[in-house]
Amino acid sequence: MVKILLLLLGLAGAMGATGYAVGTYLSPPAADDDTILSTATNETLYKLPLGRFTVQVIKPSRFFNIRFNMDVYIAGSANFERMNGGLSRSRMREDAMRHLSNMVETTLWVEETDQAELDPDALALTLARKLYHSYPMVRSARITDMATSRVDR
Repeated sequence: MVKILLLLLGLAGAMGATGYAVGTYLSPPAADDDTILSTATNETLYKLPLGRFTVQVIKPSRFFNIRFNMDVYIAGSANFERMNGGLSRSRMREDAMRHLSNMVETTLWVEETDQAELDPDALALTLARKLYHSYPMVRSARITDMATSRVDR
């Protein structure tokens, strides 16, 4: 009886180890920032303007307004033709606005950021990284102009 119990426990442990090893072998590699937003040498990027975004962050002592124009860069002409339509562009813009509003509700609300500390390149990188999960053809984003203002309550 004890031999059968030890044999079953050993078999369960061996199957668990085998499942873990096979799972790590078969799982896709984790994508880091460099692989997500890097461009291949033969890949042509097409600029897709998403337009002007205006966000108001309401803090207890002030209002923080952010206005910027954003362009995304899409890999490949077929992807660009598919995304350049009005419906696809509006869906991408809505997703960008959703990610931006989530960032406003979490990051910009908690941290004490000032106008000088808000980096447009970091904001564009974060939005491009978040858009990449929904739209894998997005390679990078650029904020062309950015204006911030602060109004005390």
